Amino acid sequence: MLFYVVNNLLILSFLALVVYYGINLCIINAQRQFNTLPLSYSFVTASAPVGALLMMMTSIRRIIDHFRNMKDGIAEGYSENHVSQEGDVI
Repeated sequence: MLFYVVNNLLILSFLALVVYYGINLCIINAQRQFNTLPLSYSFVTASAPVGALLMMMTSIRRIIDHFRNMKDGIAEGYSENHVSQEGDVI
């Protein structure tokens, strides 16, 4: 249990760094243009912080689900989707 939470917290901290430095990279590349397109290169670099934010939301949801499952007495490491109505692990 503790390993699962610590692992997800490490993931969250790394993703927070990706968001922080990714936003800085977007700001730096705002004036840079593609050679063949009239688009700013910051659209390309924005994929890193946007993707990291989505992964952060997923990690937070996984931690919350983990604690809910522990509270409900569901087997550790299984989400609600893997447990039948009778409590059997599918």
